[in-house]
Amino acid sequence: MDDPTSSQFEIKWNIRVGDIVKVTRYDYNAYNKISYGVVLRREETNQIYMFPSVDVLMFDTQEICTCPAGTVEVISSA
Repeated sequence: MDDPTSSQFEIKWNIRVGDIVKVTRYDYNAYNKISYGVVLRREETNQIYMFPSVDVLMFDTQEICTCPAGTVEVISSA
């Protein structure tokens, strides 16, 4: 019952360092804000988010933010 998962059902996240990405973030009123940035580092799992995440340098604020997999979309791959 606890057999390894089949590779047929394995989800892969194809994102690399240097990719330009679109990040969707939400404020307290549930309005989304779309920002763009470049991937600096990829983390397989982050204990805070419990999902794969990446560090993104945001173009508009020049800040580095950690973004979980569900909020990042690759615009241009490296």
